[in-house]
Amino acid sequence: GAANIHEPAPAISLPVSEPNEPARADTLDAVLDLLGANILNQPVDETTEIPVPSGEHFIAWLRDSIHSKKLIINDAQAMVHTVEDTVFLVSPSLFVRYAHEFPQCAKLAKTEKLPDWEWIQKQFEKLKVHRKQSNGLNIWTCKVSGPRKTRKVHGYLLDKPDLVMSEVPFNNPFLTVGESNYMQSNHT
Repeated sequence: GAANIHEPAPAISLPVSEPNEPARADTLDAVLDLLGANILNQPVDETTEIPVPSGEHFIAWLRDSIHSKKLIINDAQAMVHTVEDTVFLVSPSLFVRYAHEFPQCAKLAKTEKLPDWEWIQKQFEKLKVHRKQSNGLNIWTCKVSGPRKTRKVHGYLLDKPDLVMSEVPFNNPFLTVGESNYMQSNHT
């Protein structure tokens, strides 16, 4: 018969004498049964907005990724460093990472016949939130001094570090900024 809604549910008791035996709800199937539906196969909620890649969205993603520590800063392999009291964005790797996380970039980039990472880099440049070199180029070169070798990384220096960080940590002592004639592509 139908259960009365107002009656309390019967208490569930698990055997205490056998601690090594997992409770029935420990399996994924049992959990899904308890939820009443296979939630893994439910359609995506139509109200969830997929962000449209843009220069502004790139900055918001960068800020969130730094804040949540999804992007590590000032590490040997980091794509974001602090230098000269601002933020240095390693290119193209940071833009490649963004394009990988937001595959919609590829469709937008195709209309301009650009690789996805280069398209988002151009959207970032259009915001004019980076410092240009005295020779007018956007891309700076940083020397990274390690214990055994020195290498160069290329990227952007932000005009205002608070665009992506509430507090700028100390300048990375292993990075030295220098101007360069480095051009990443013909589109610079």
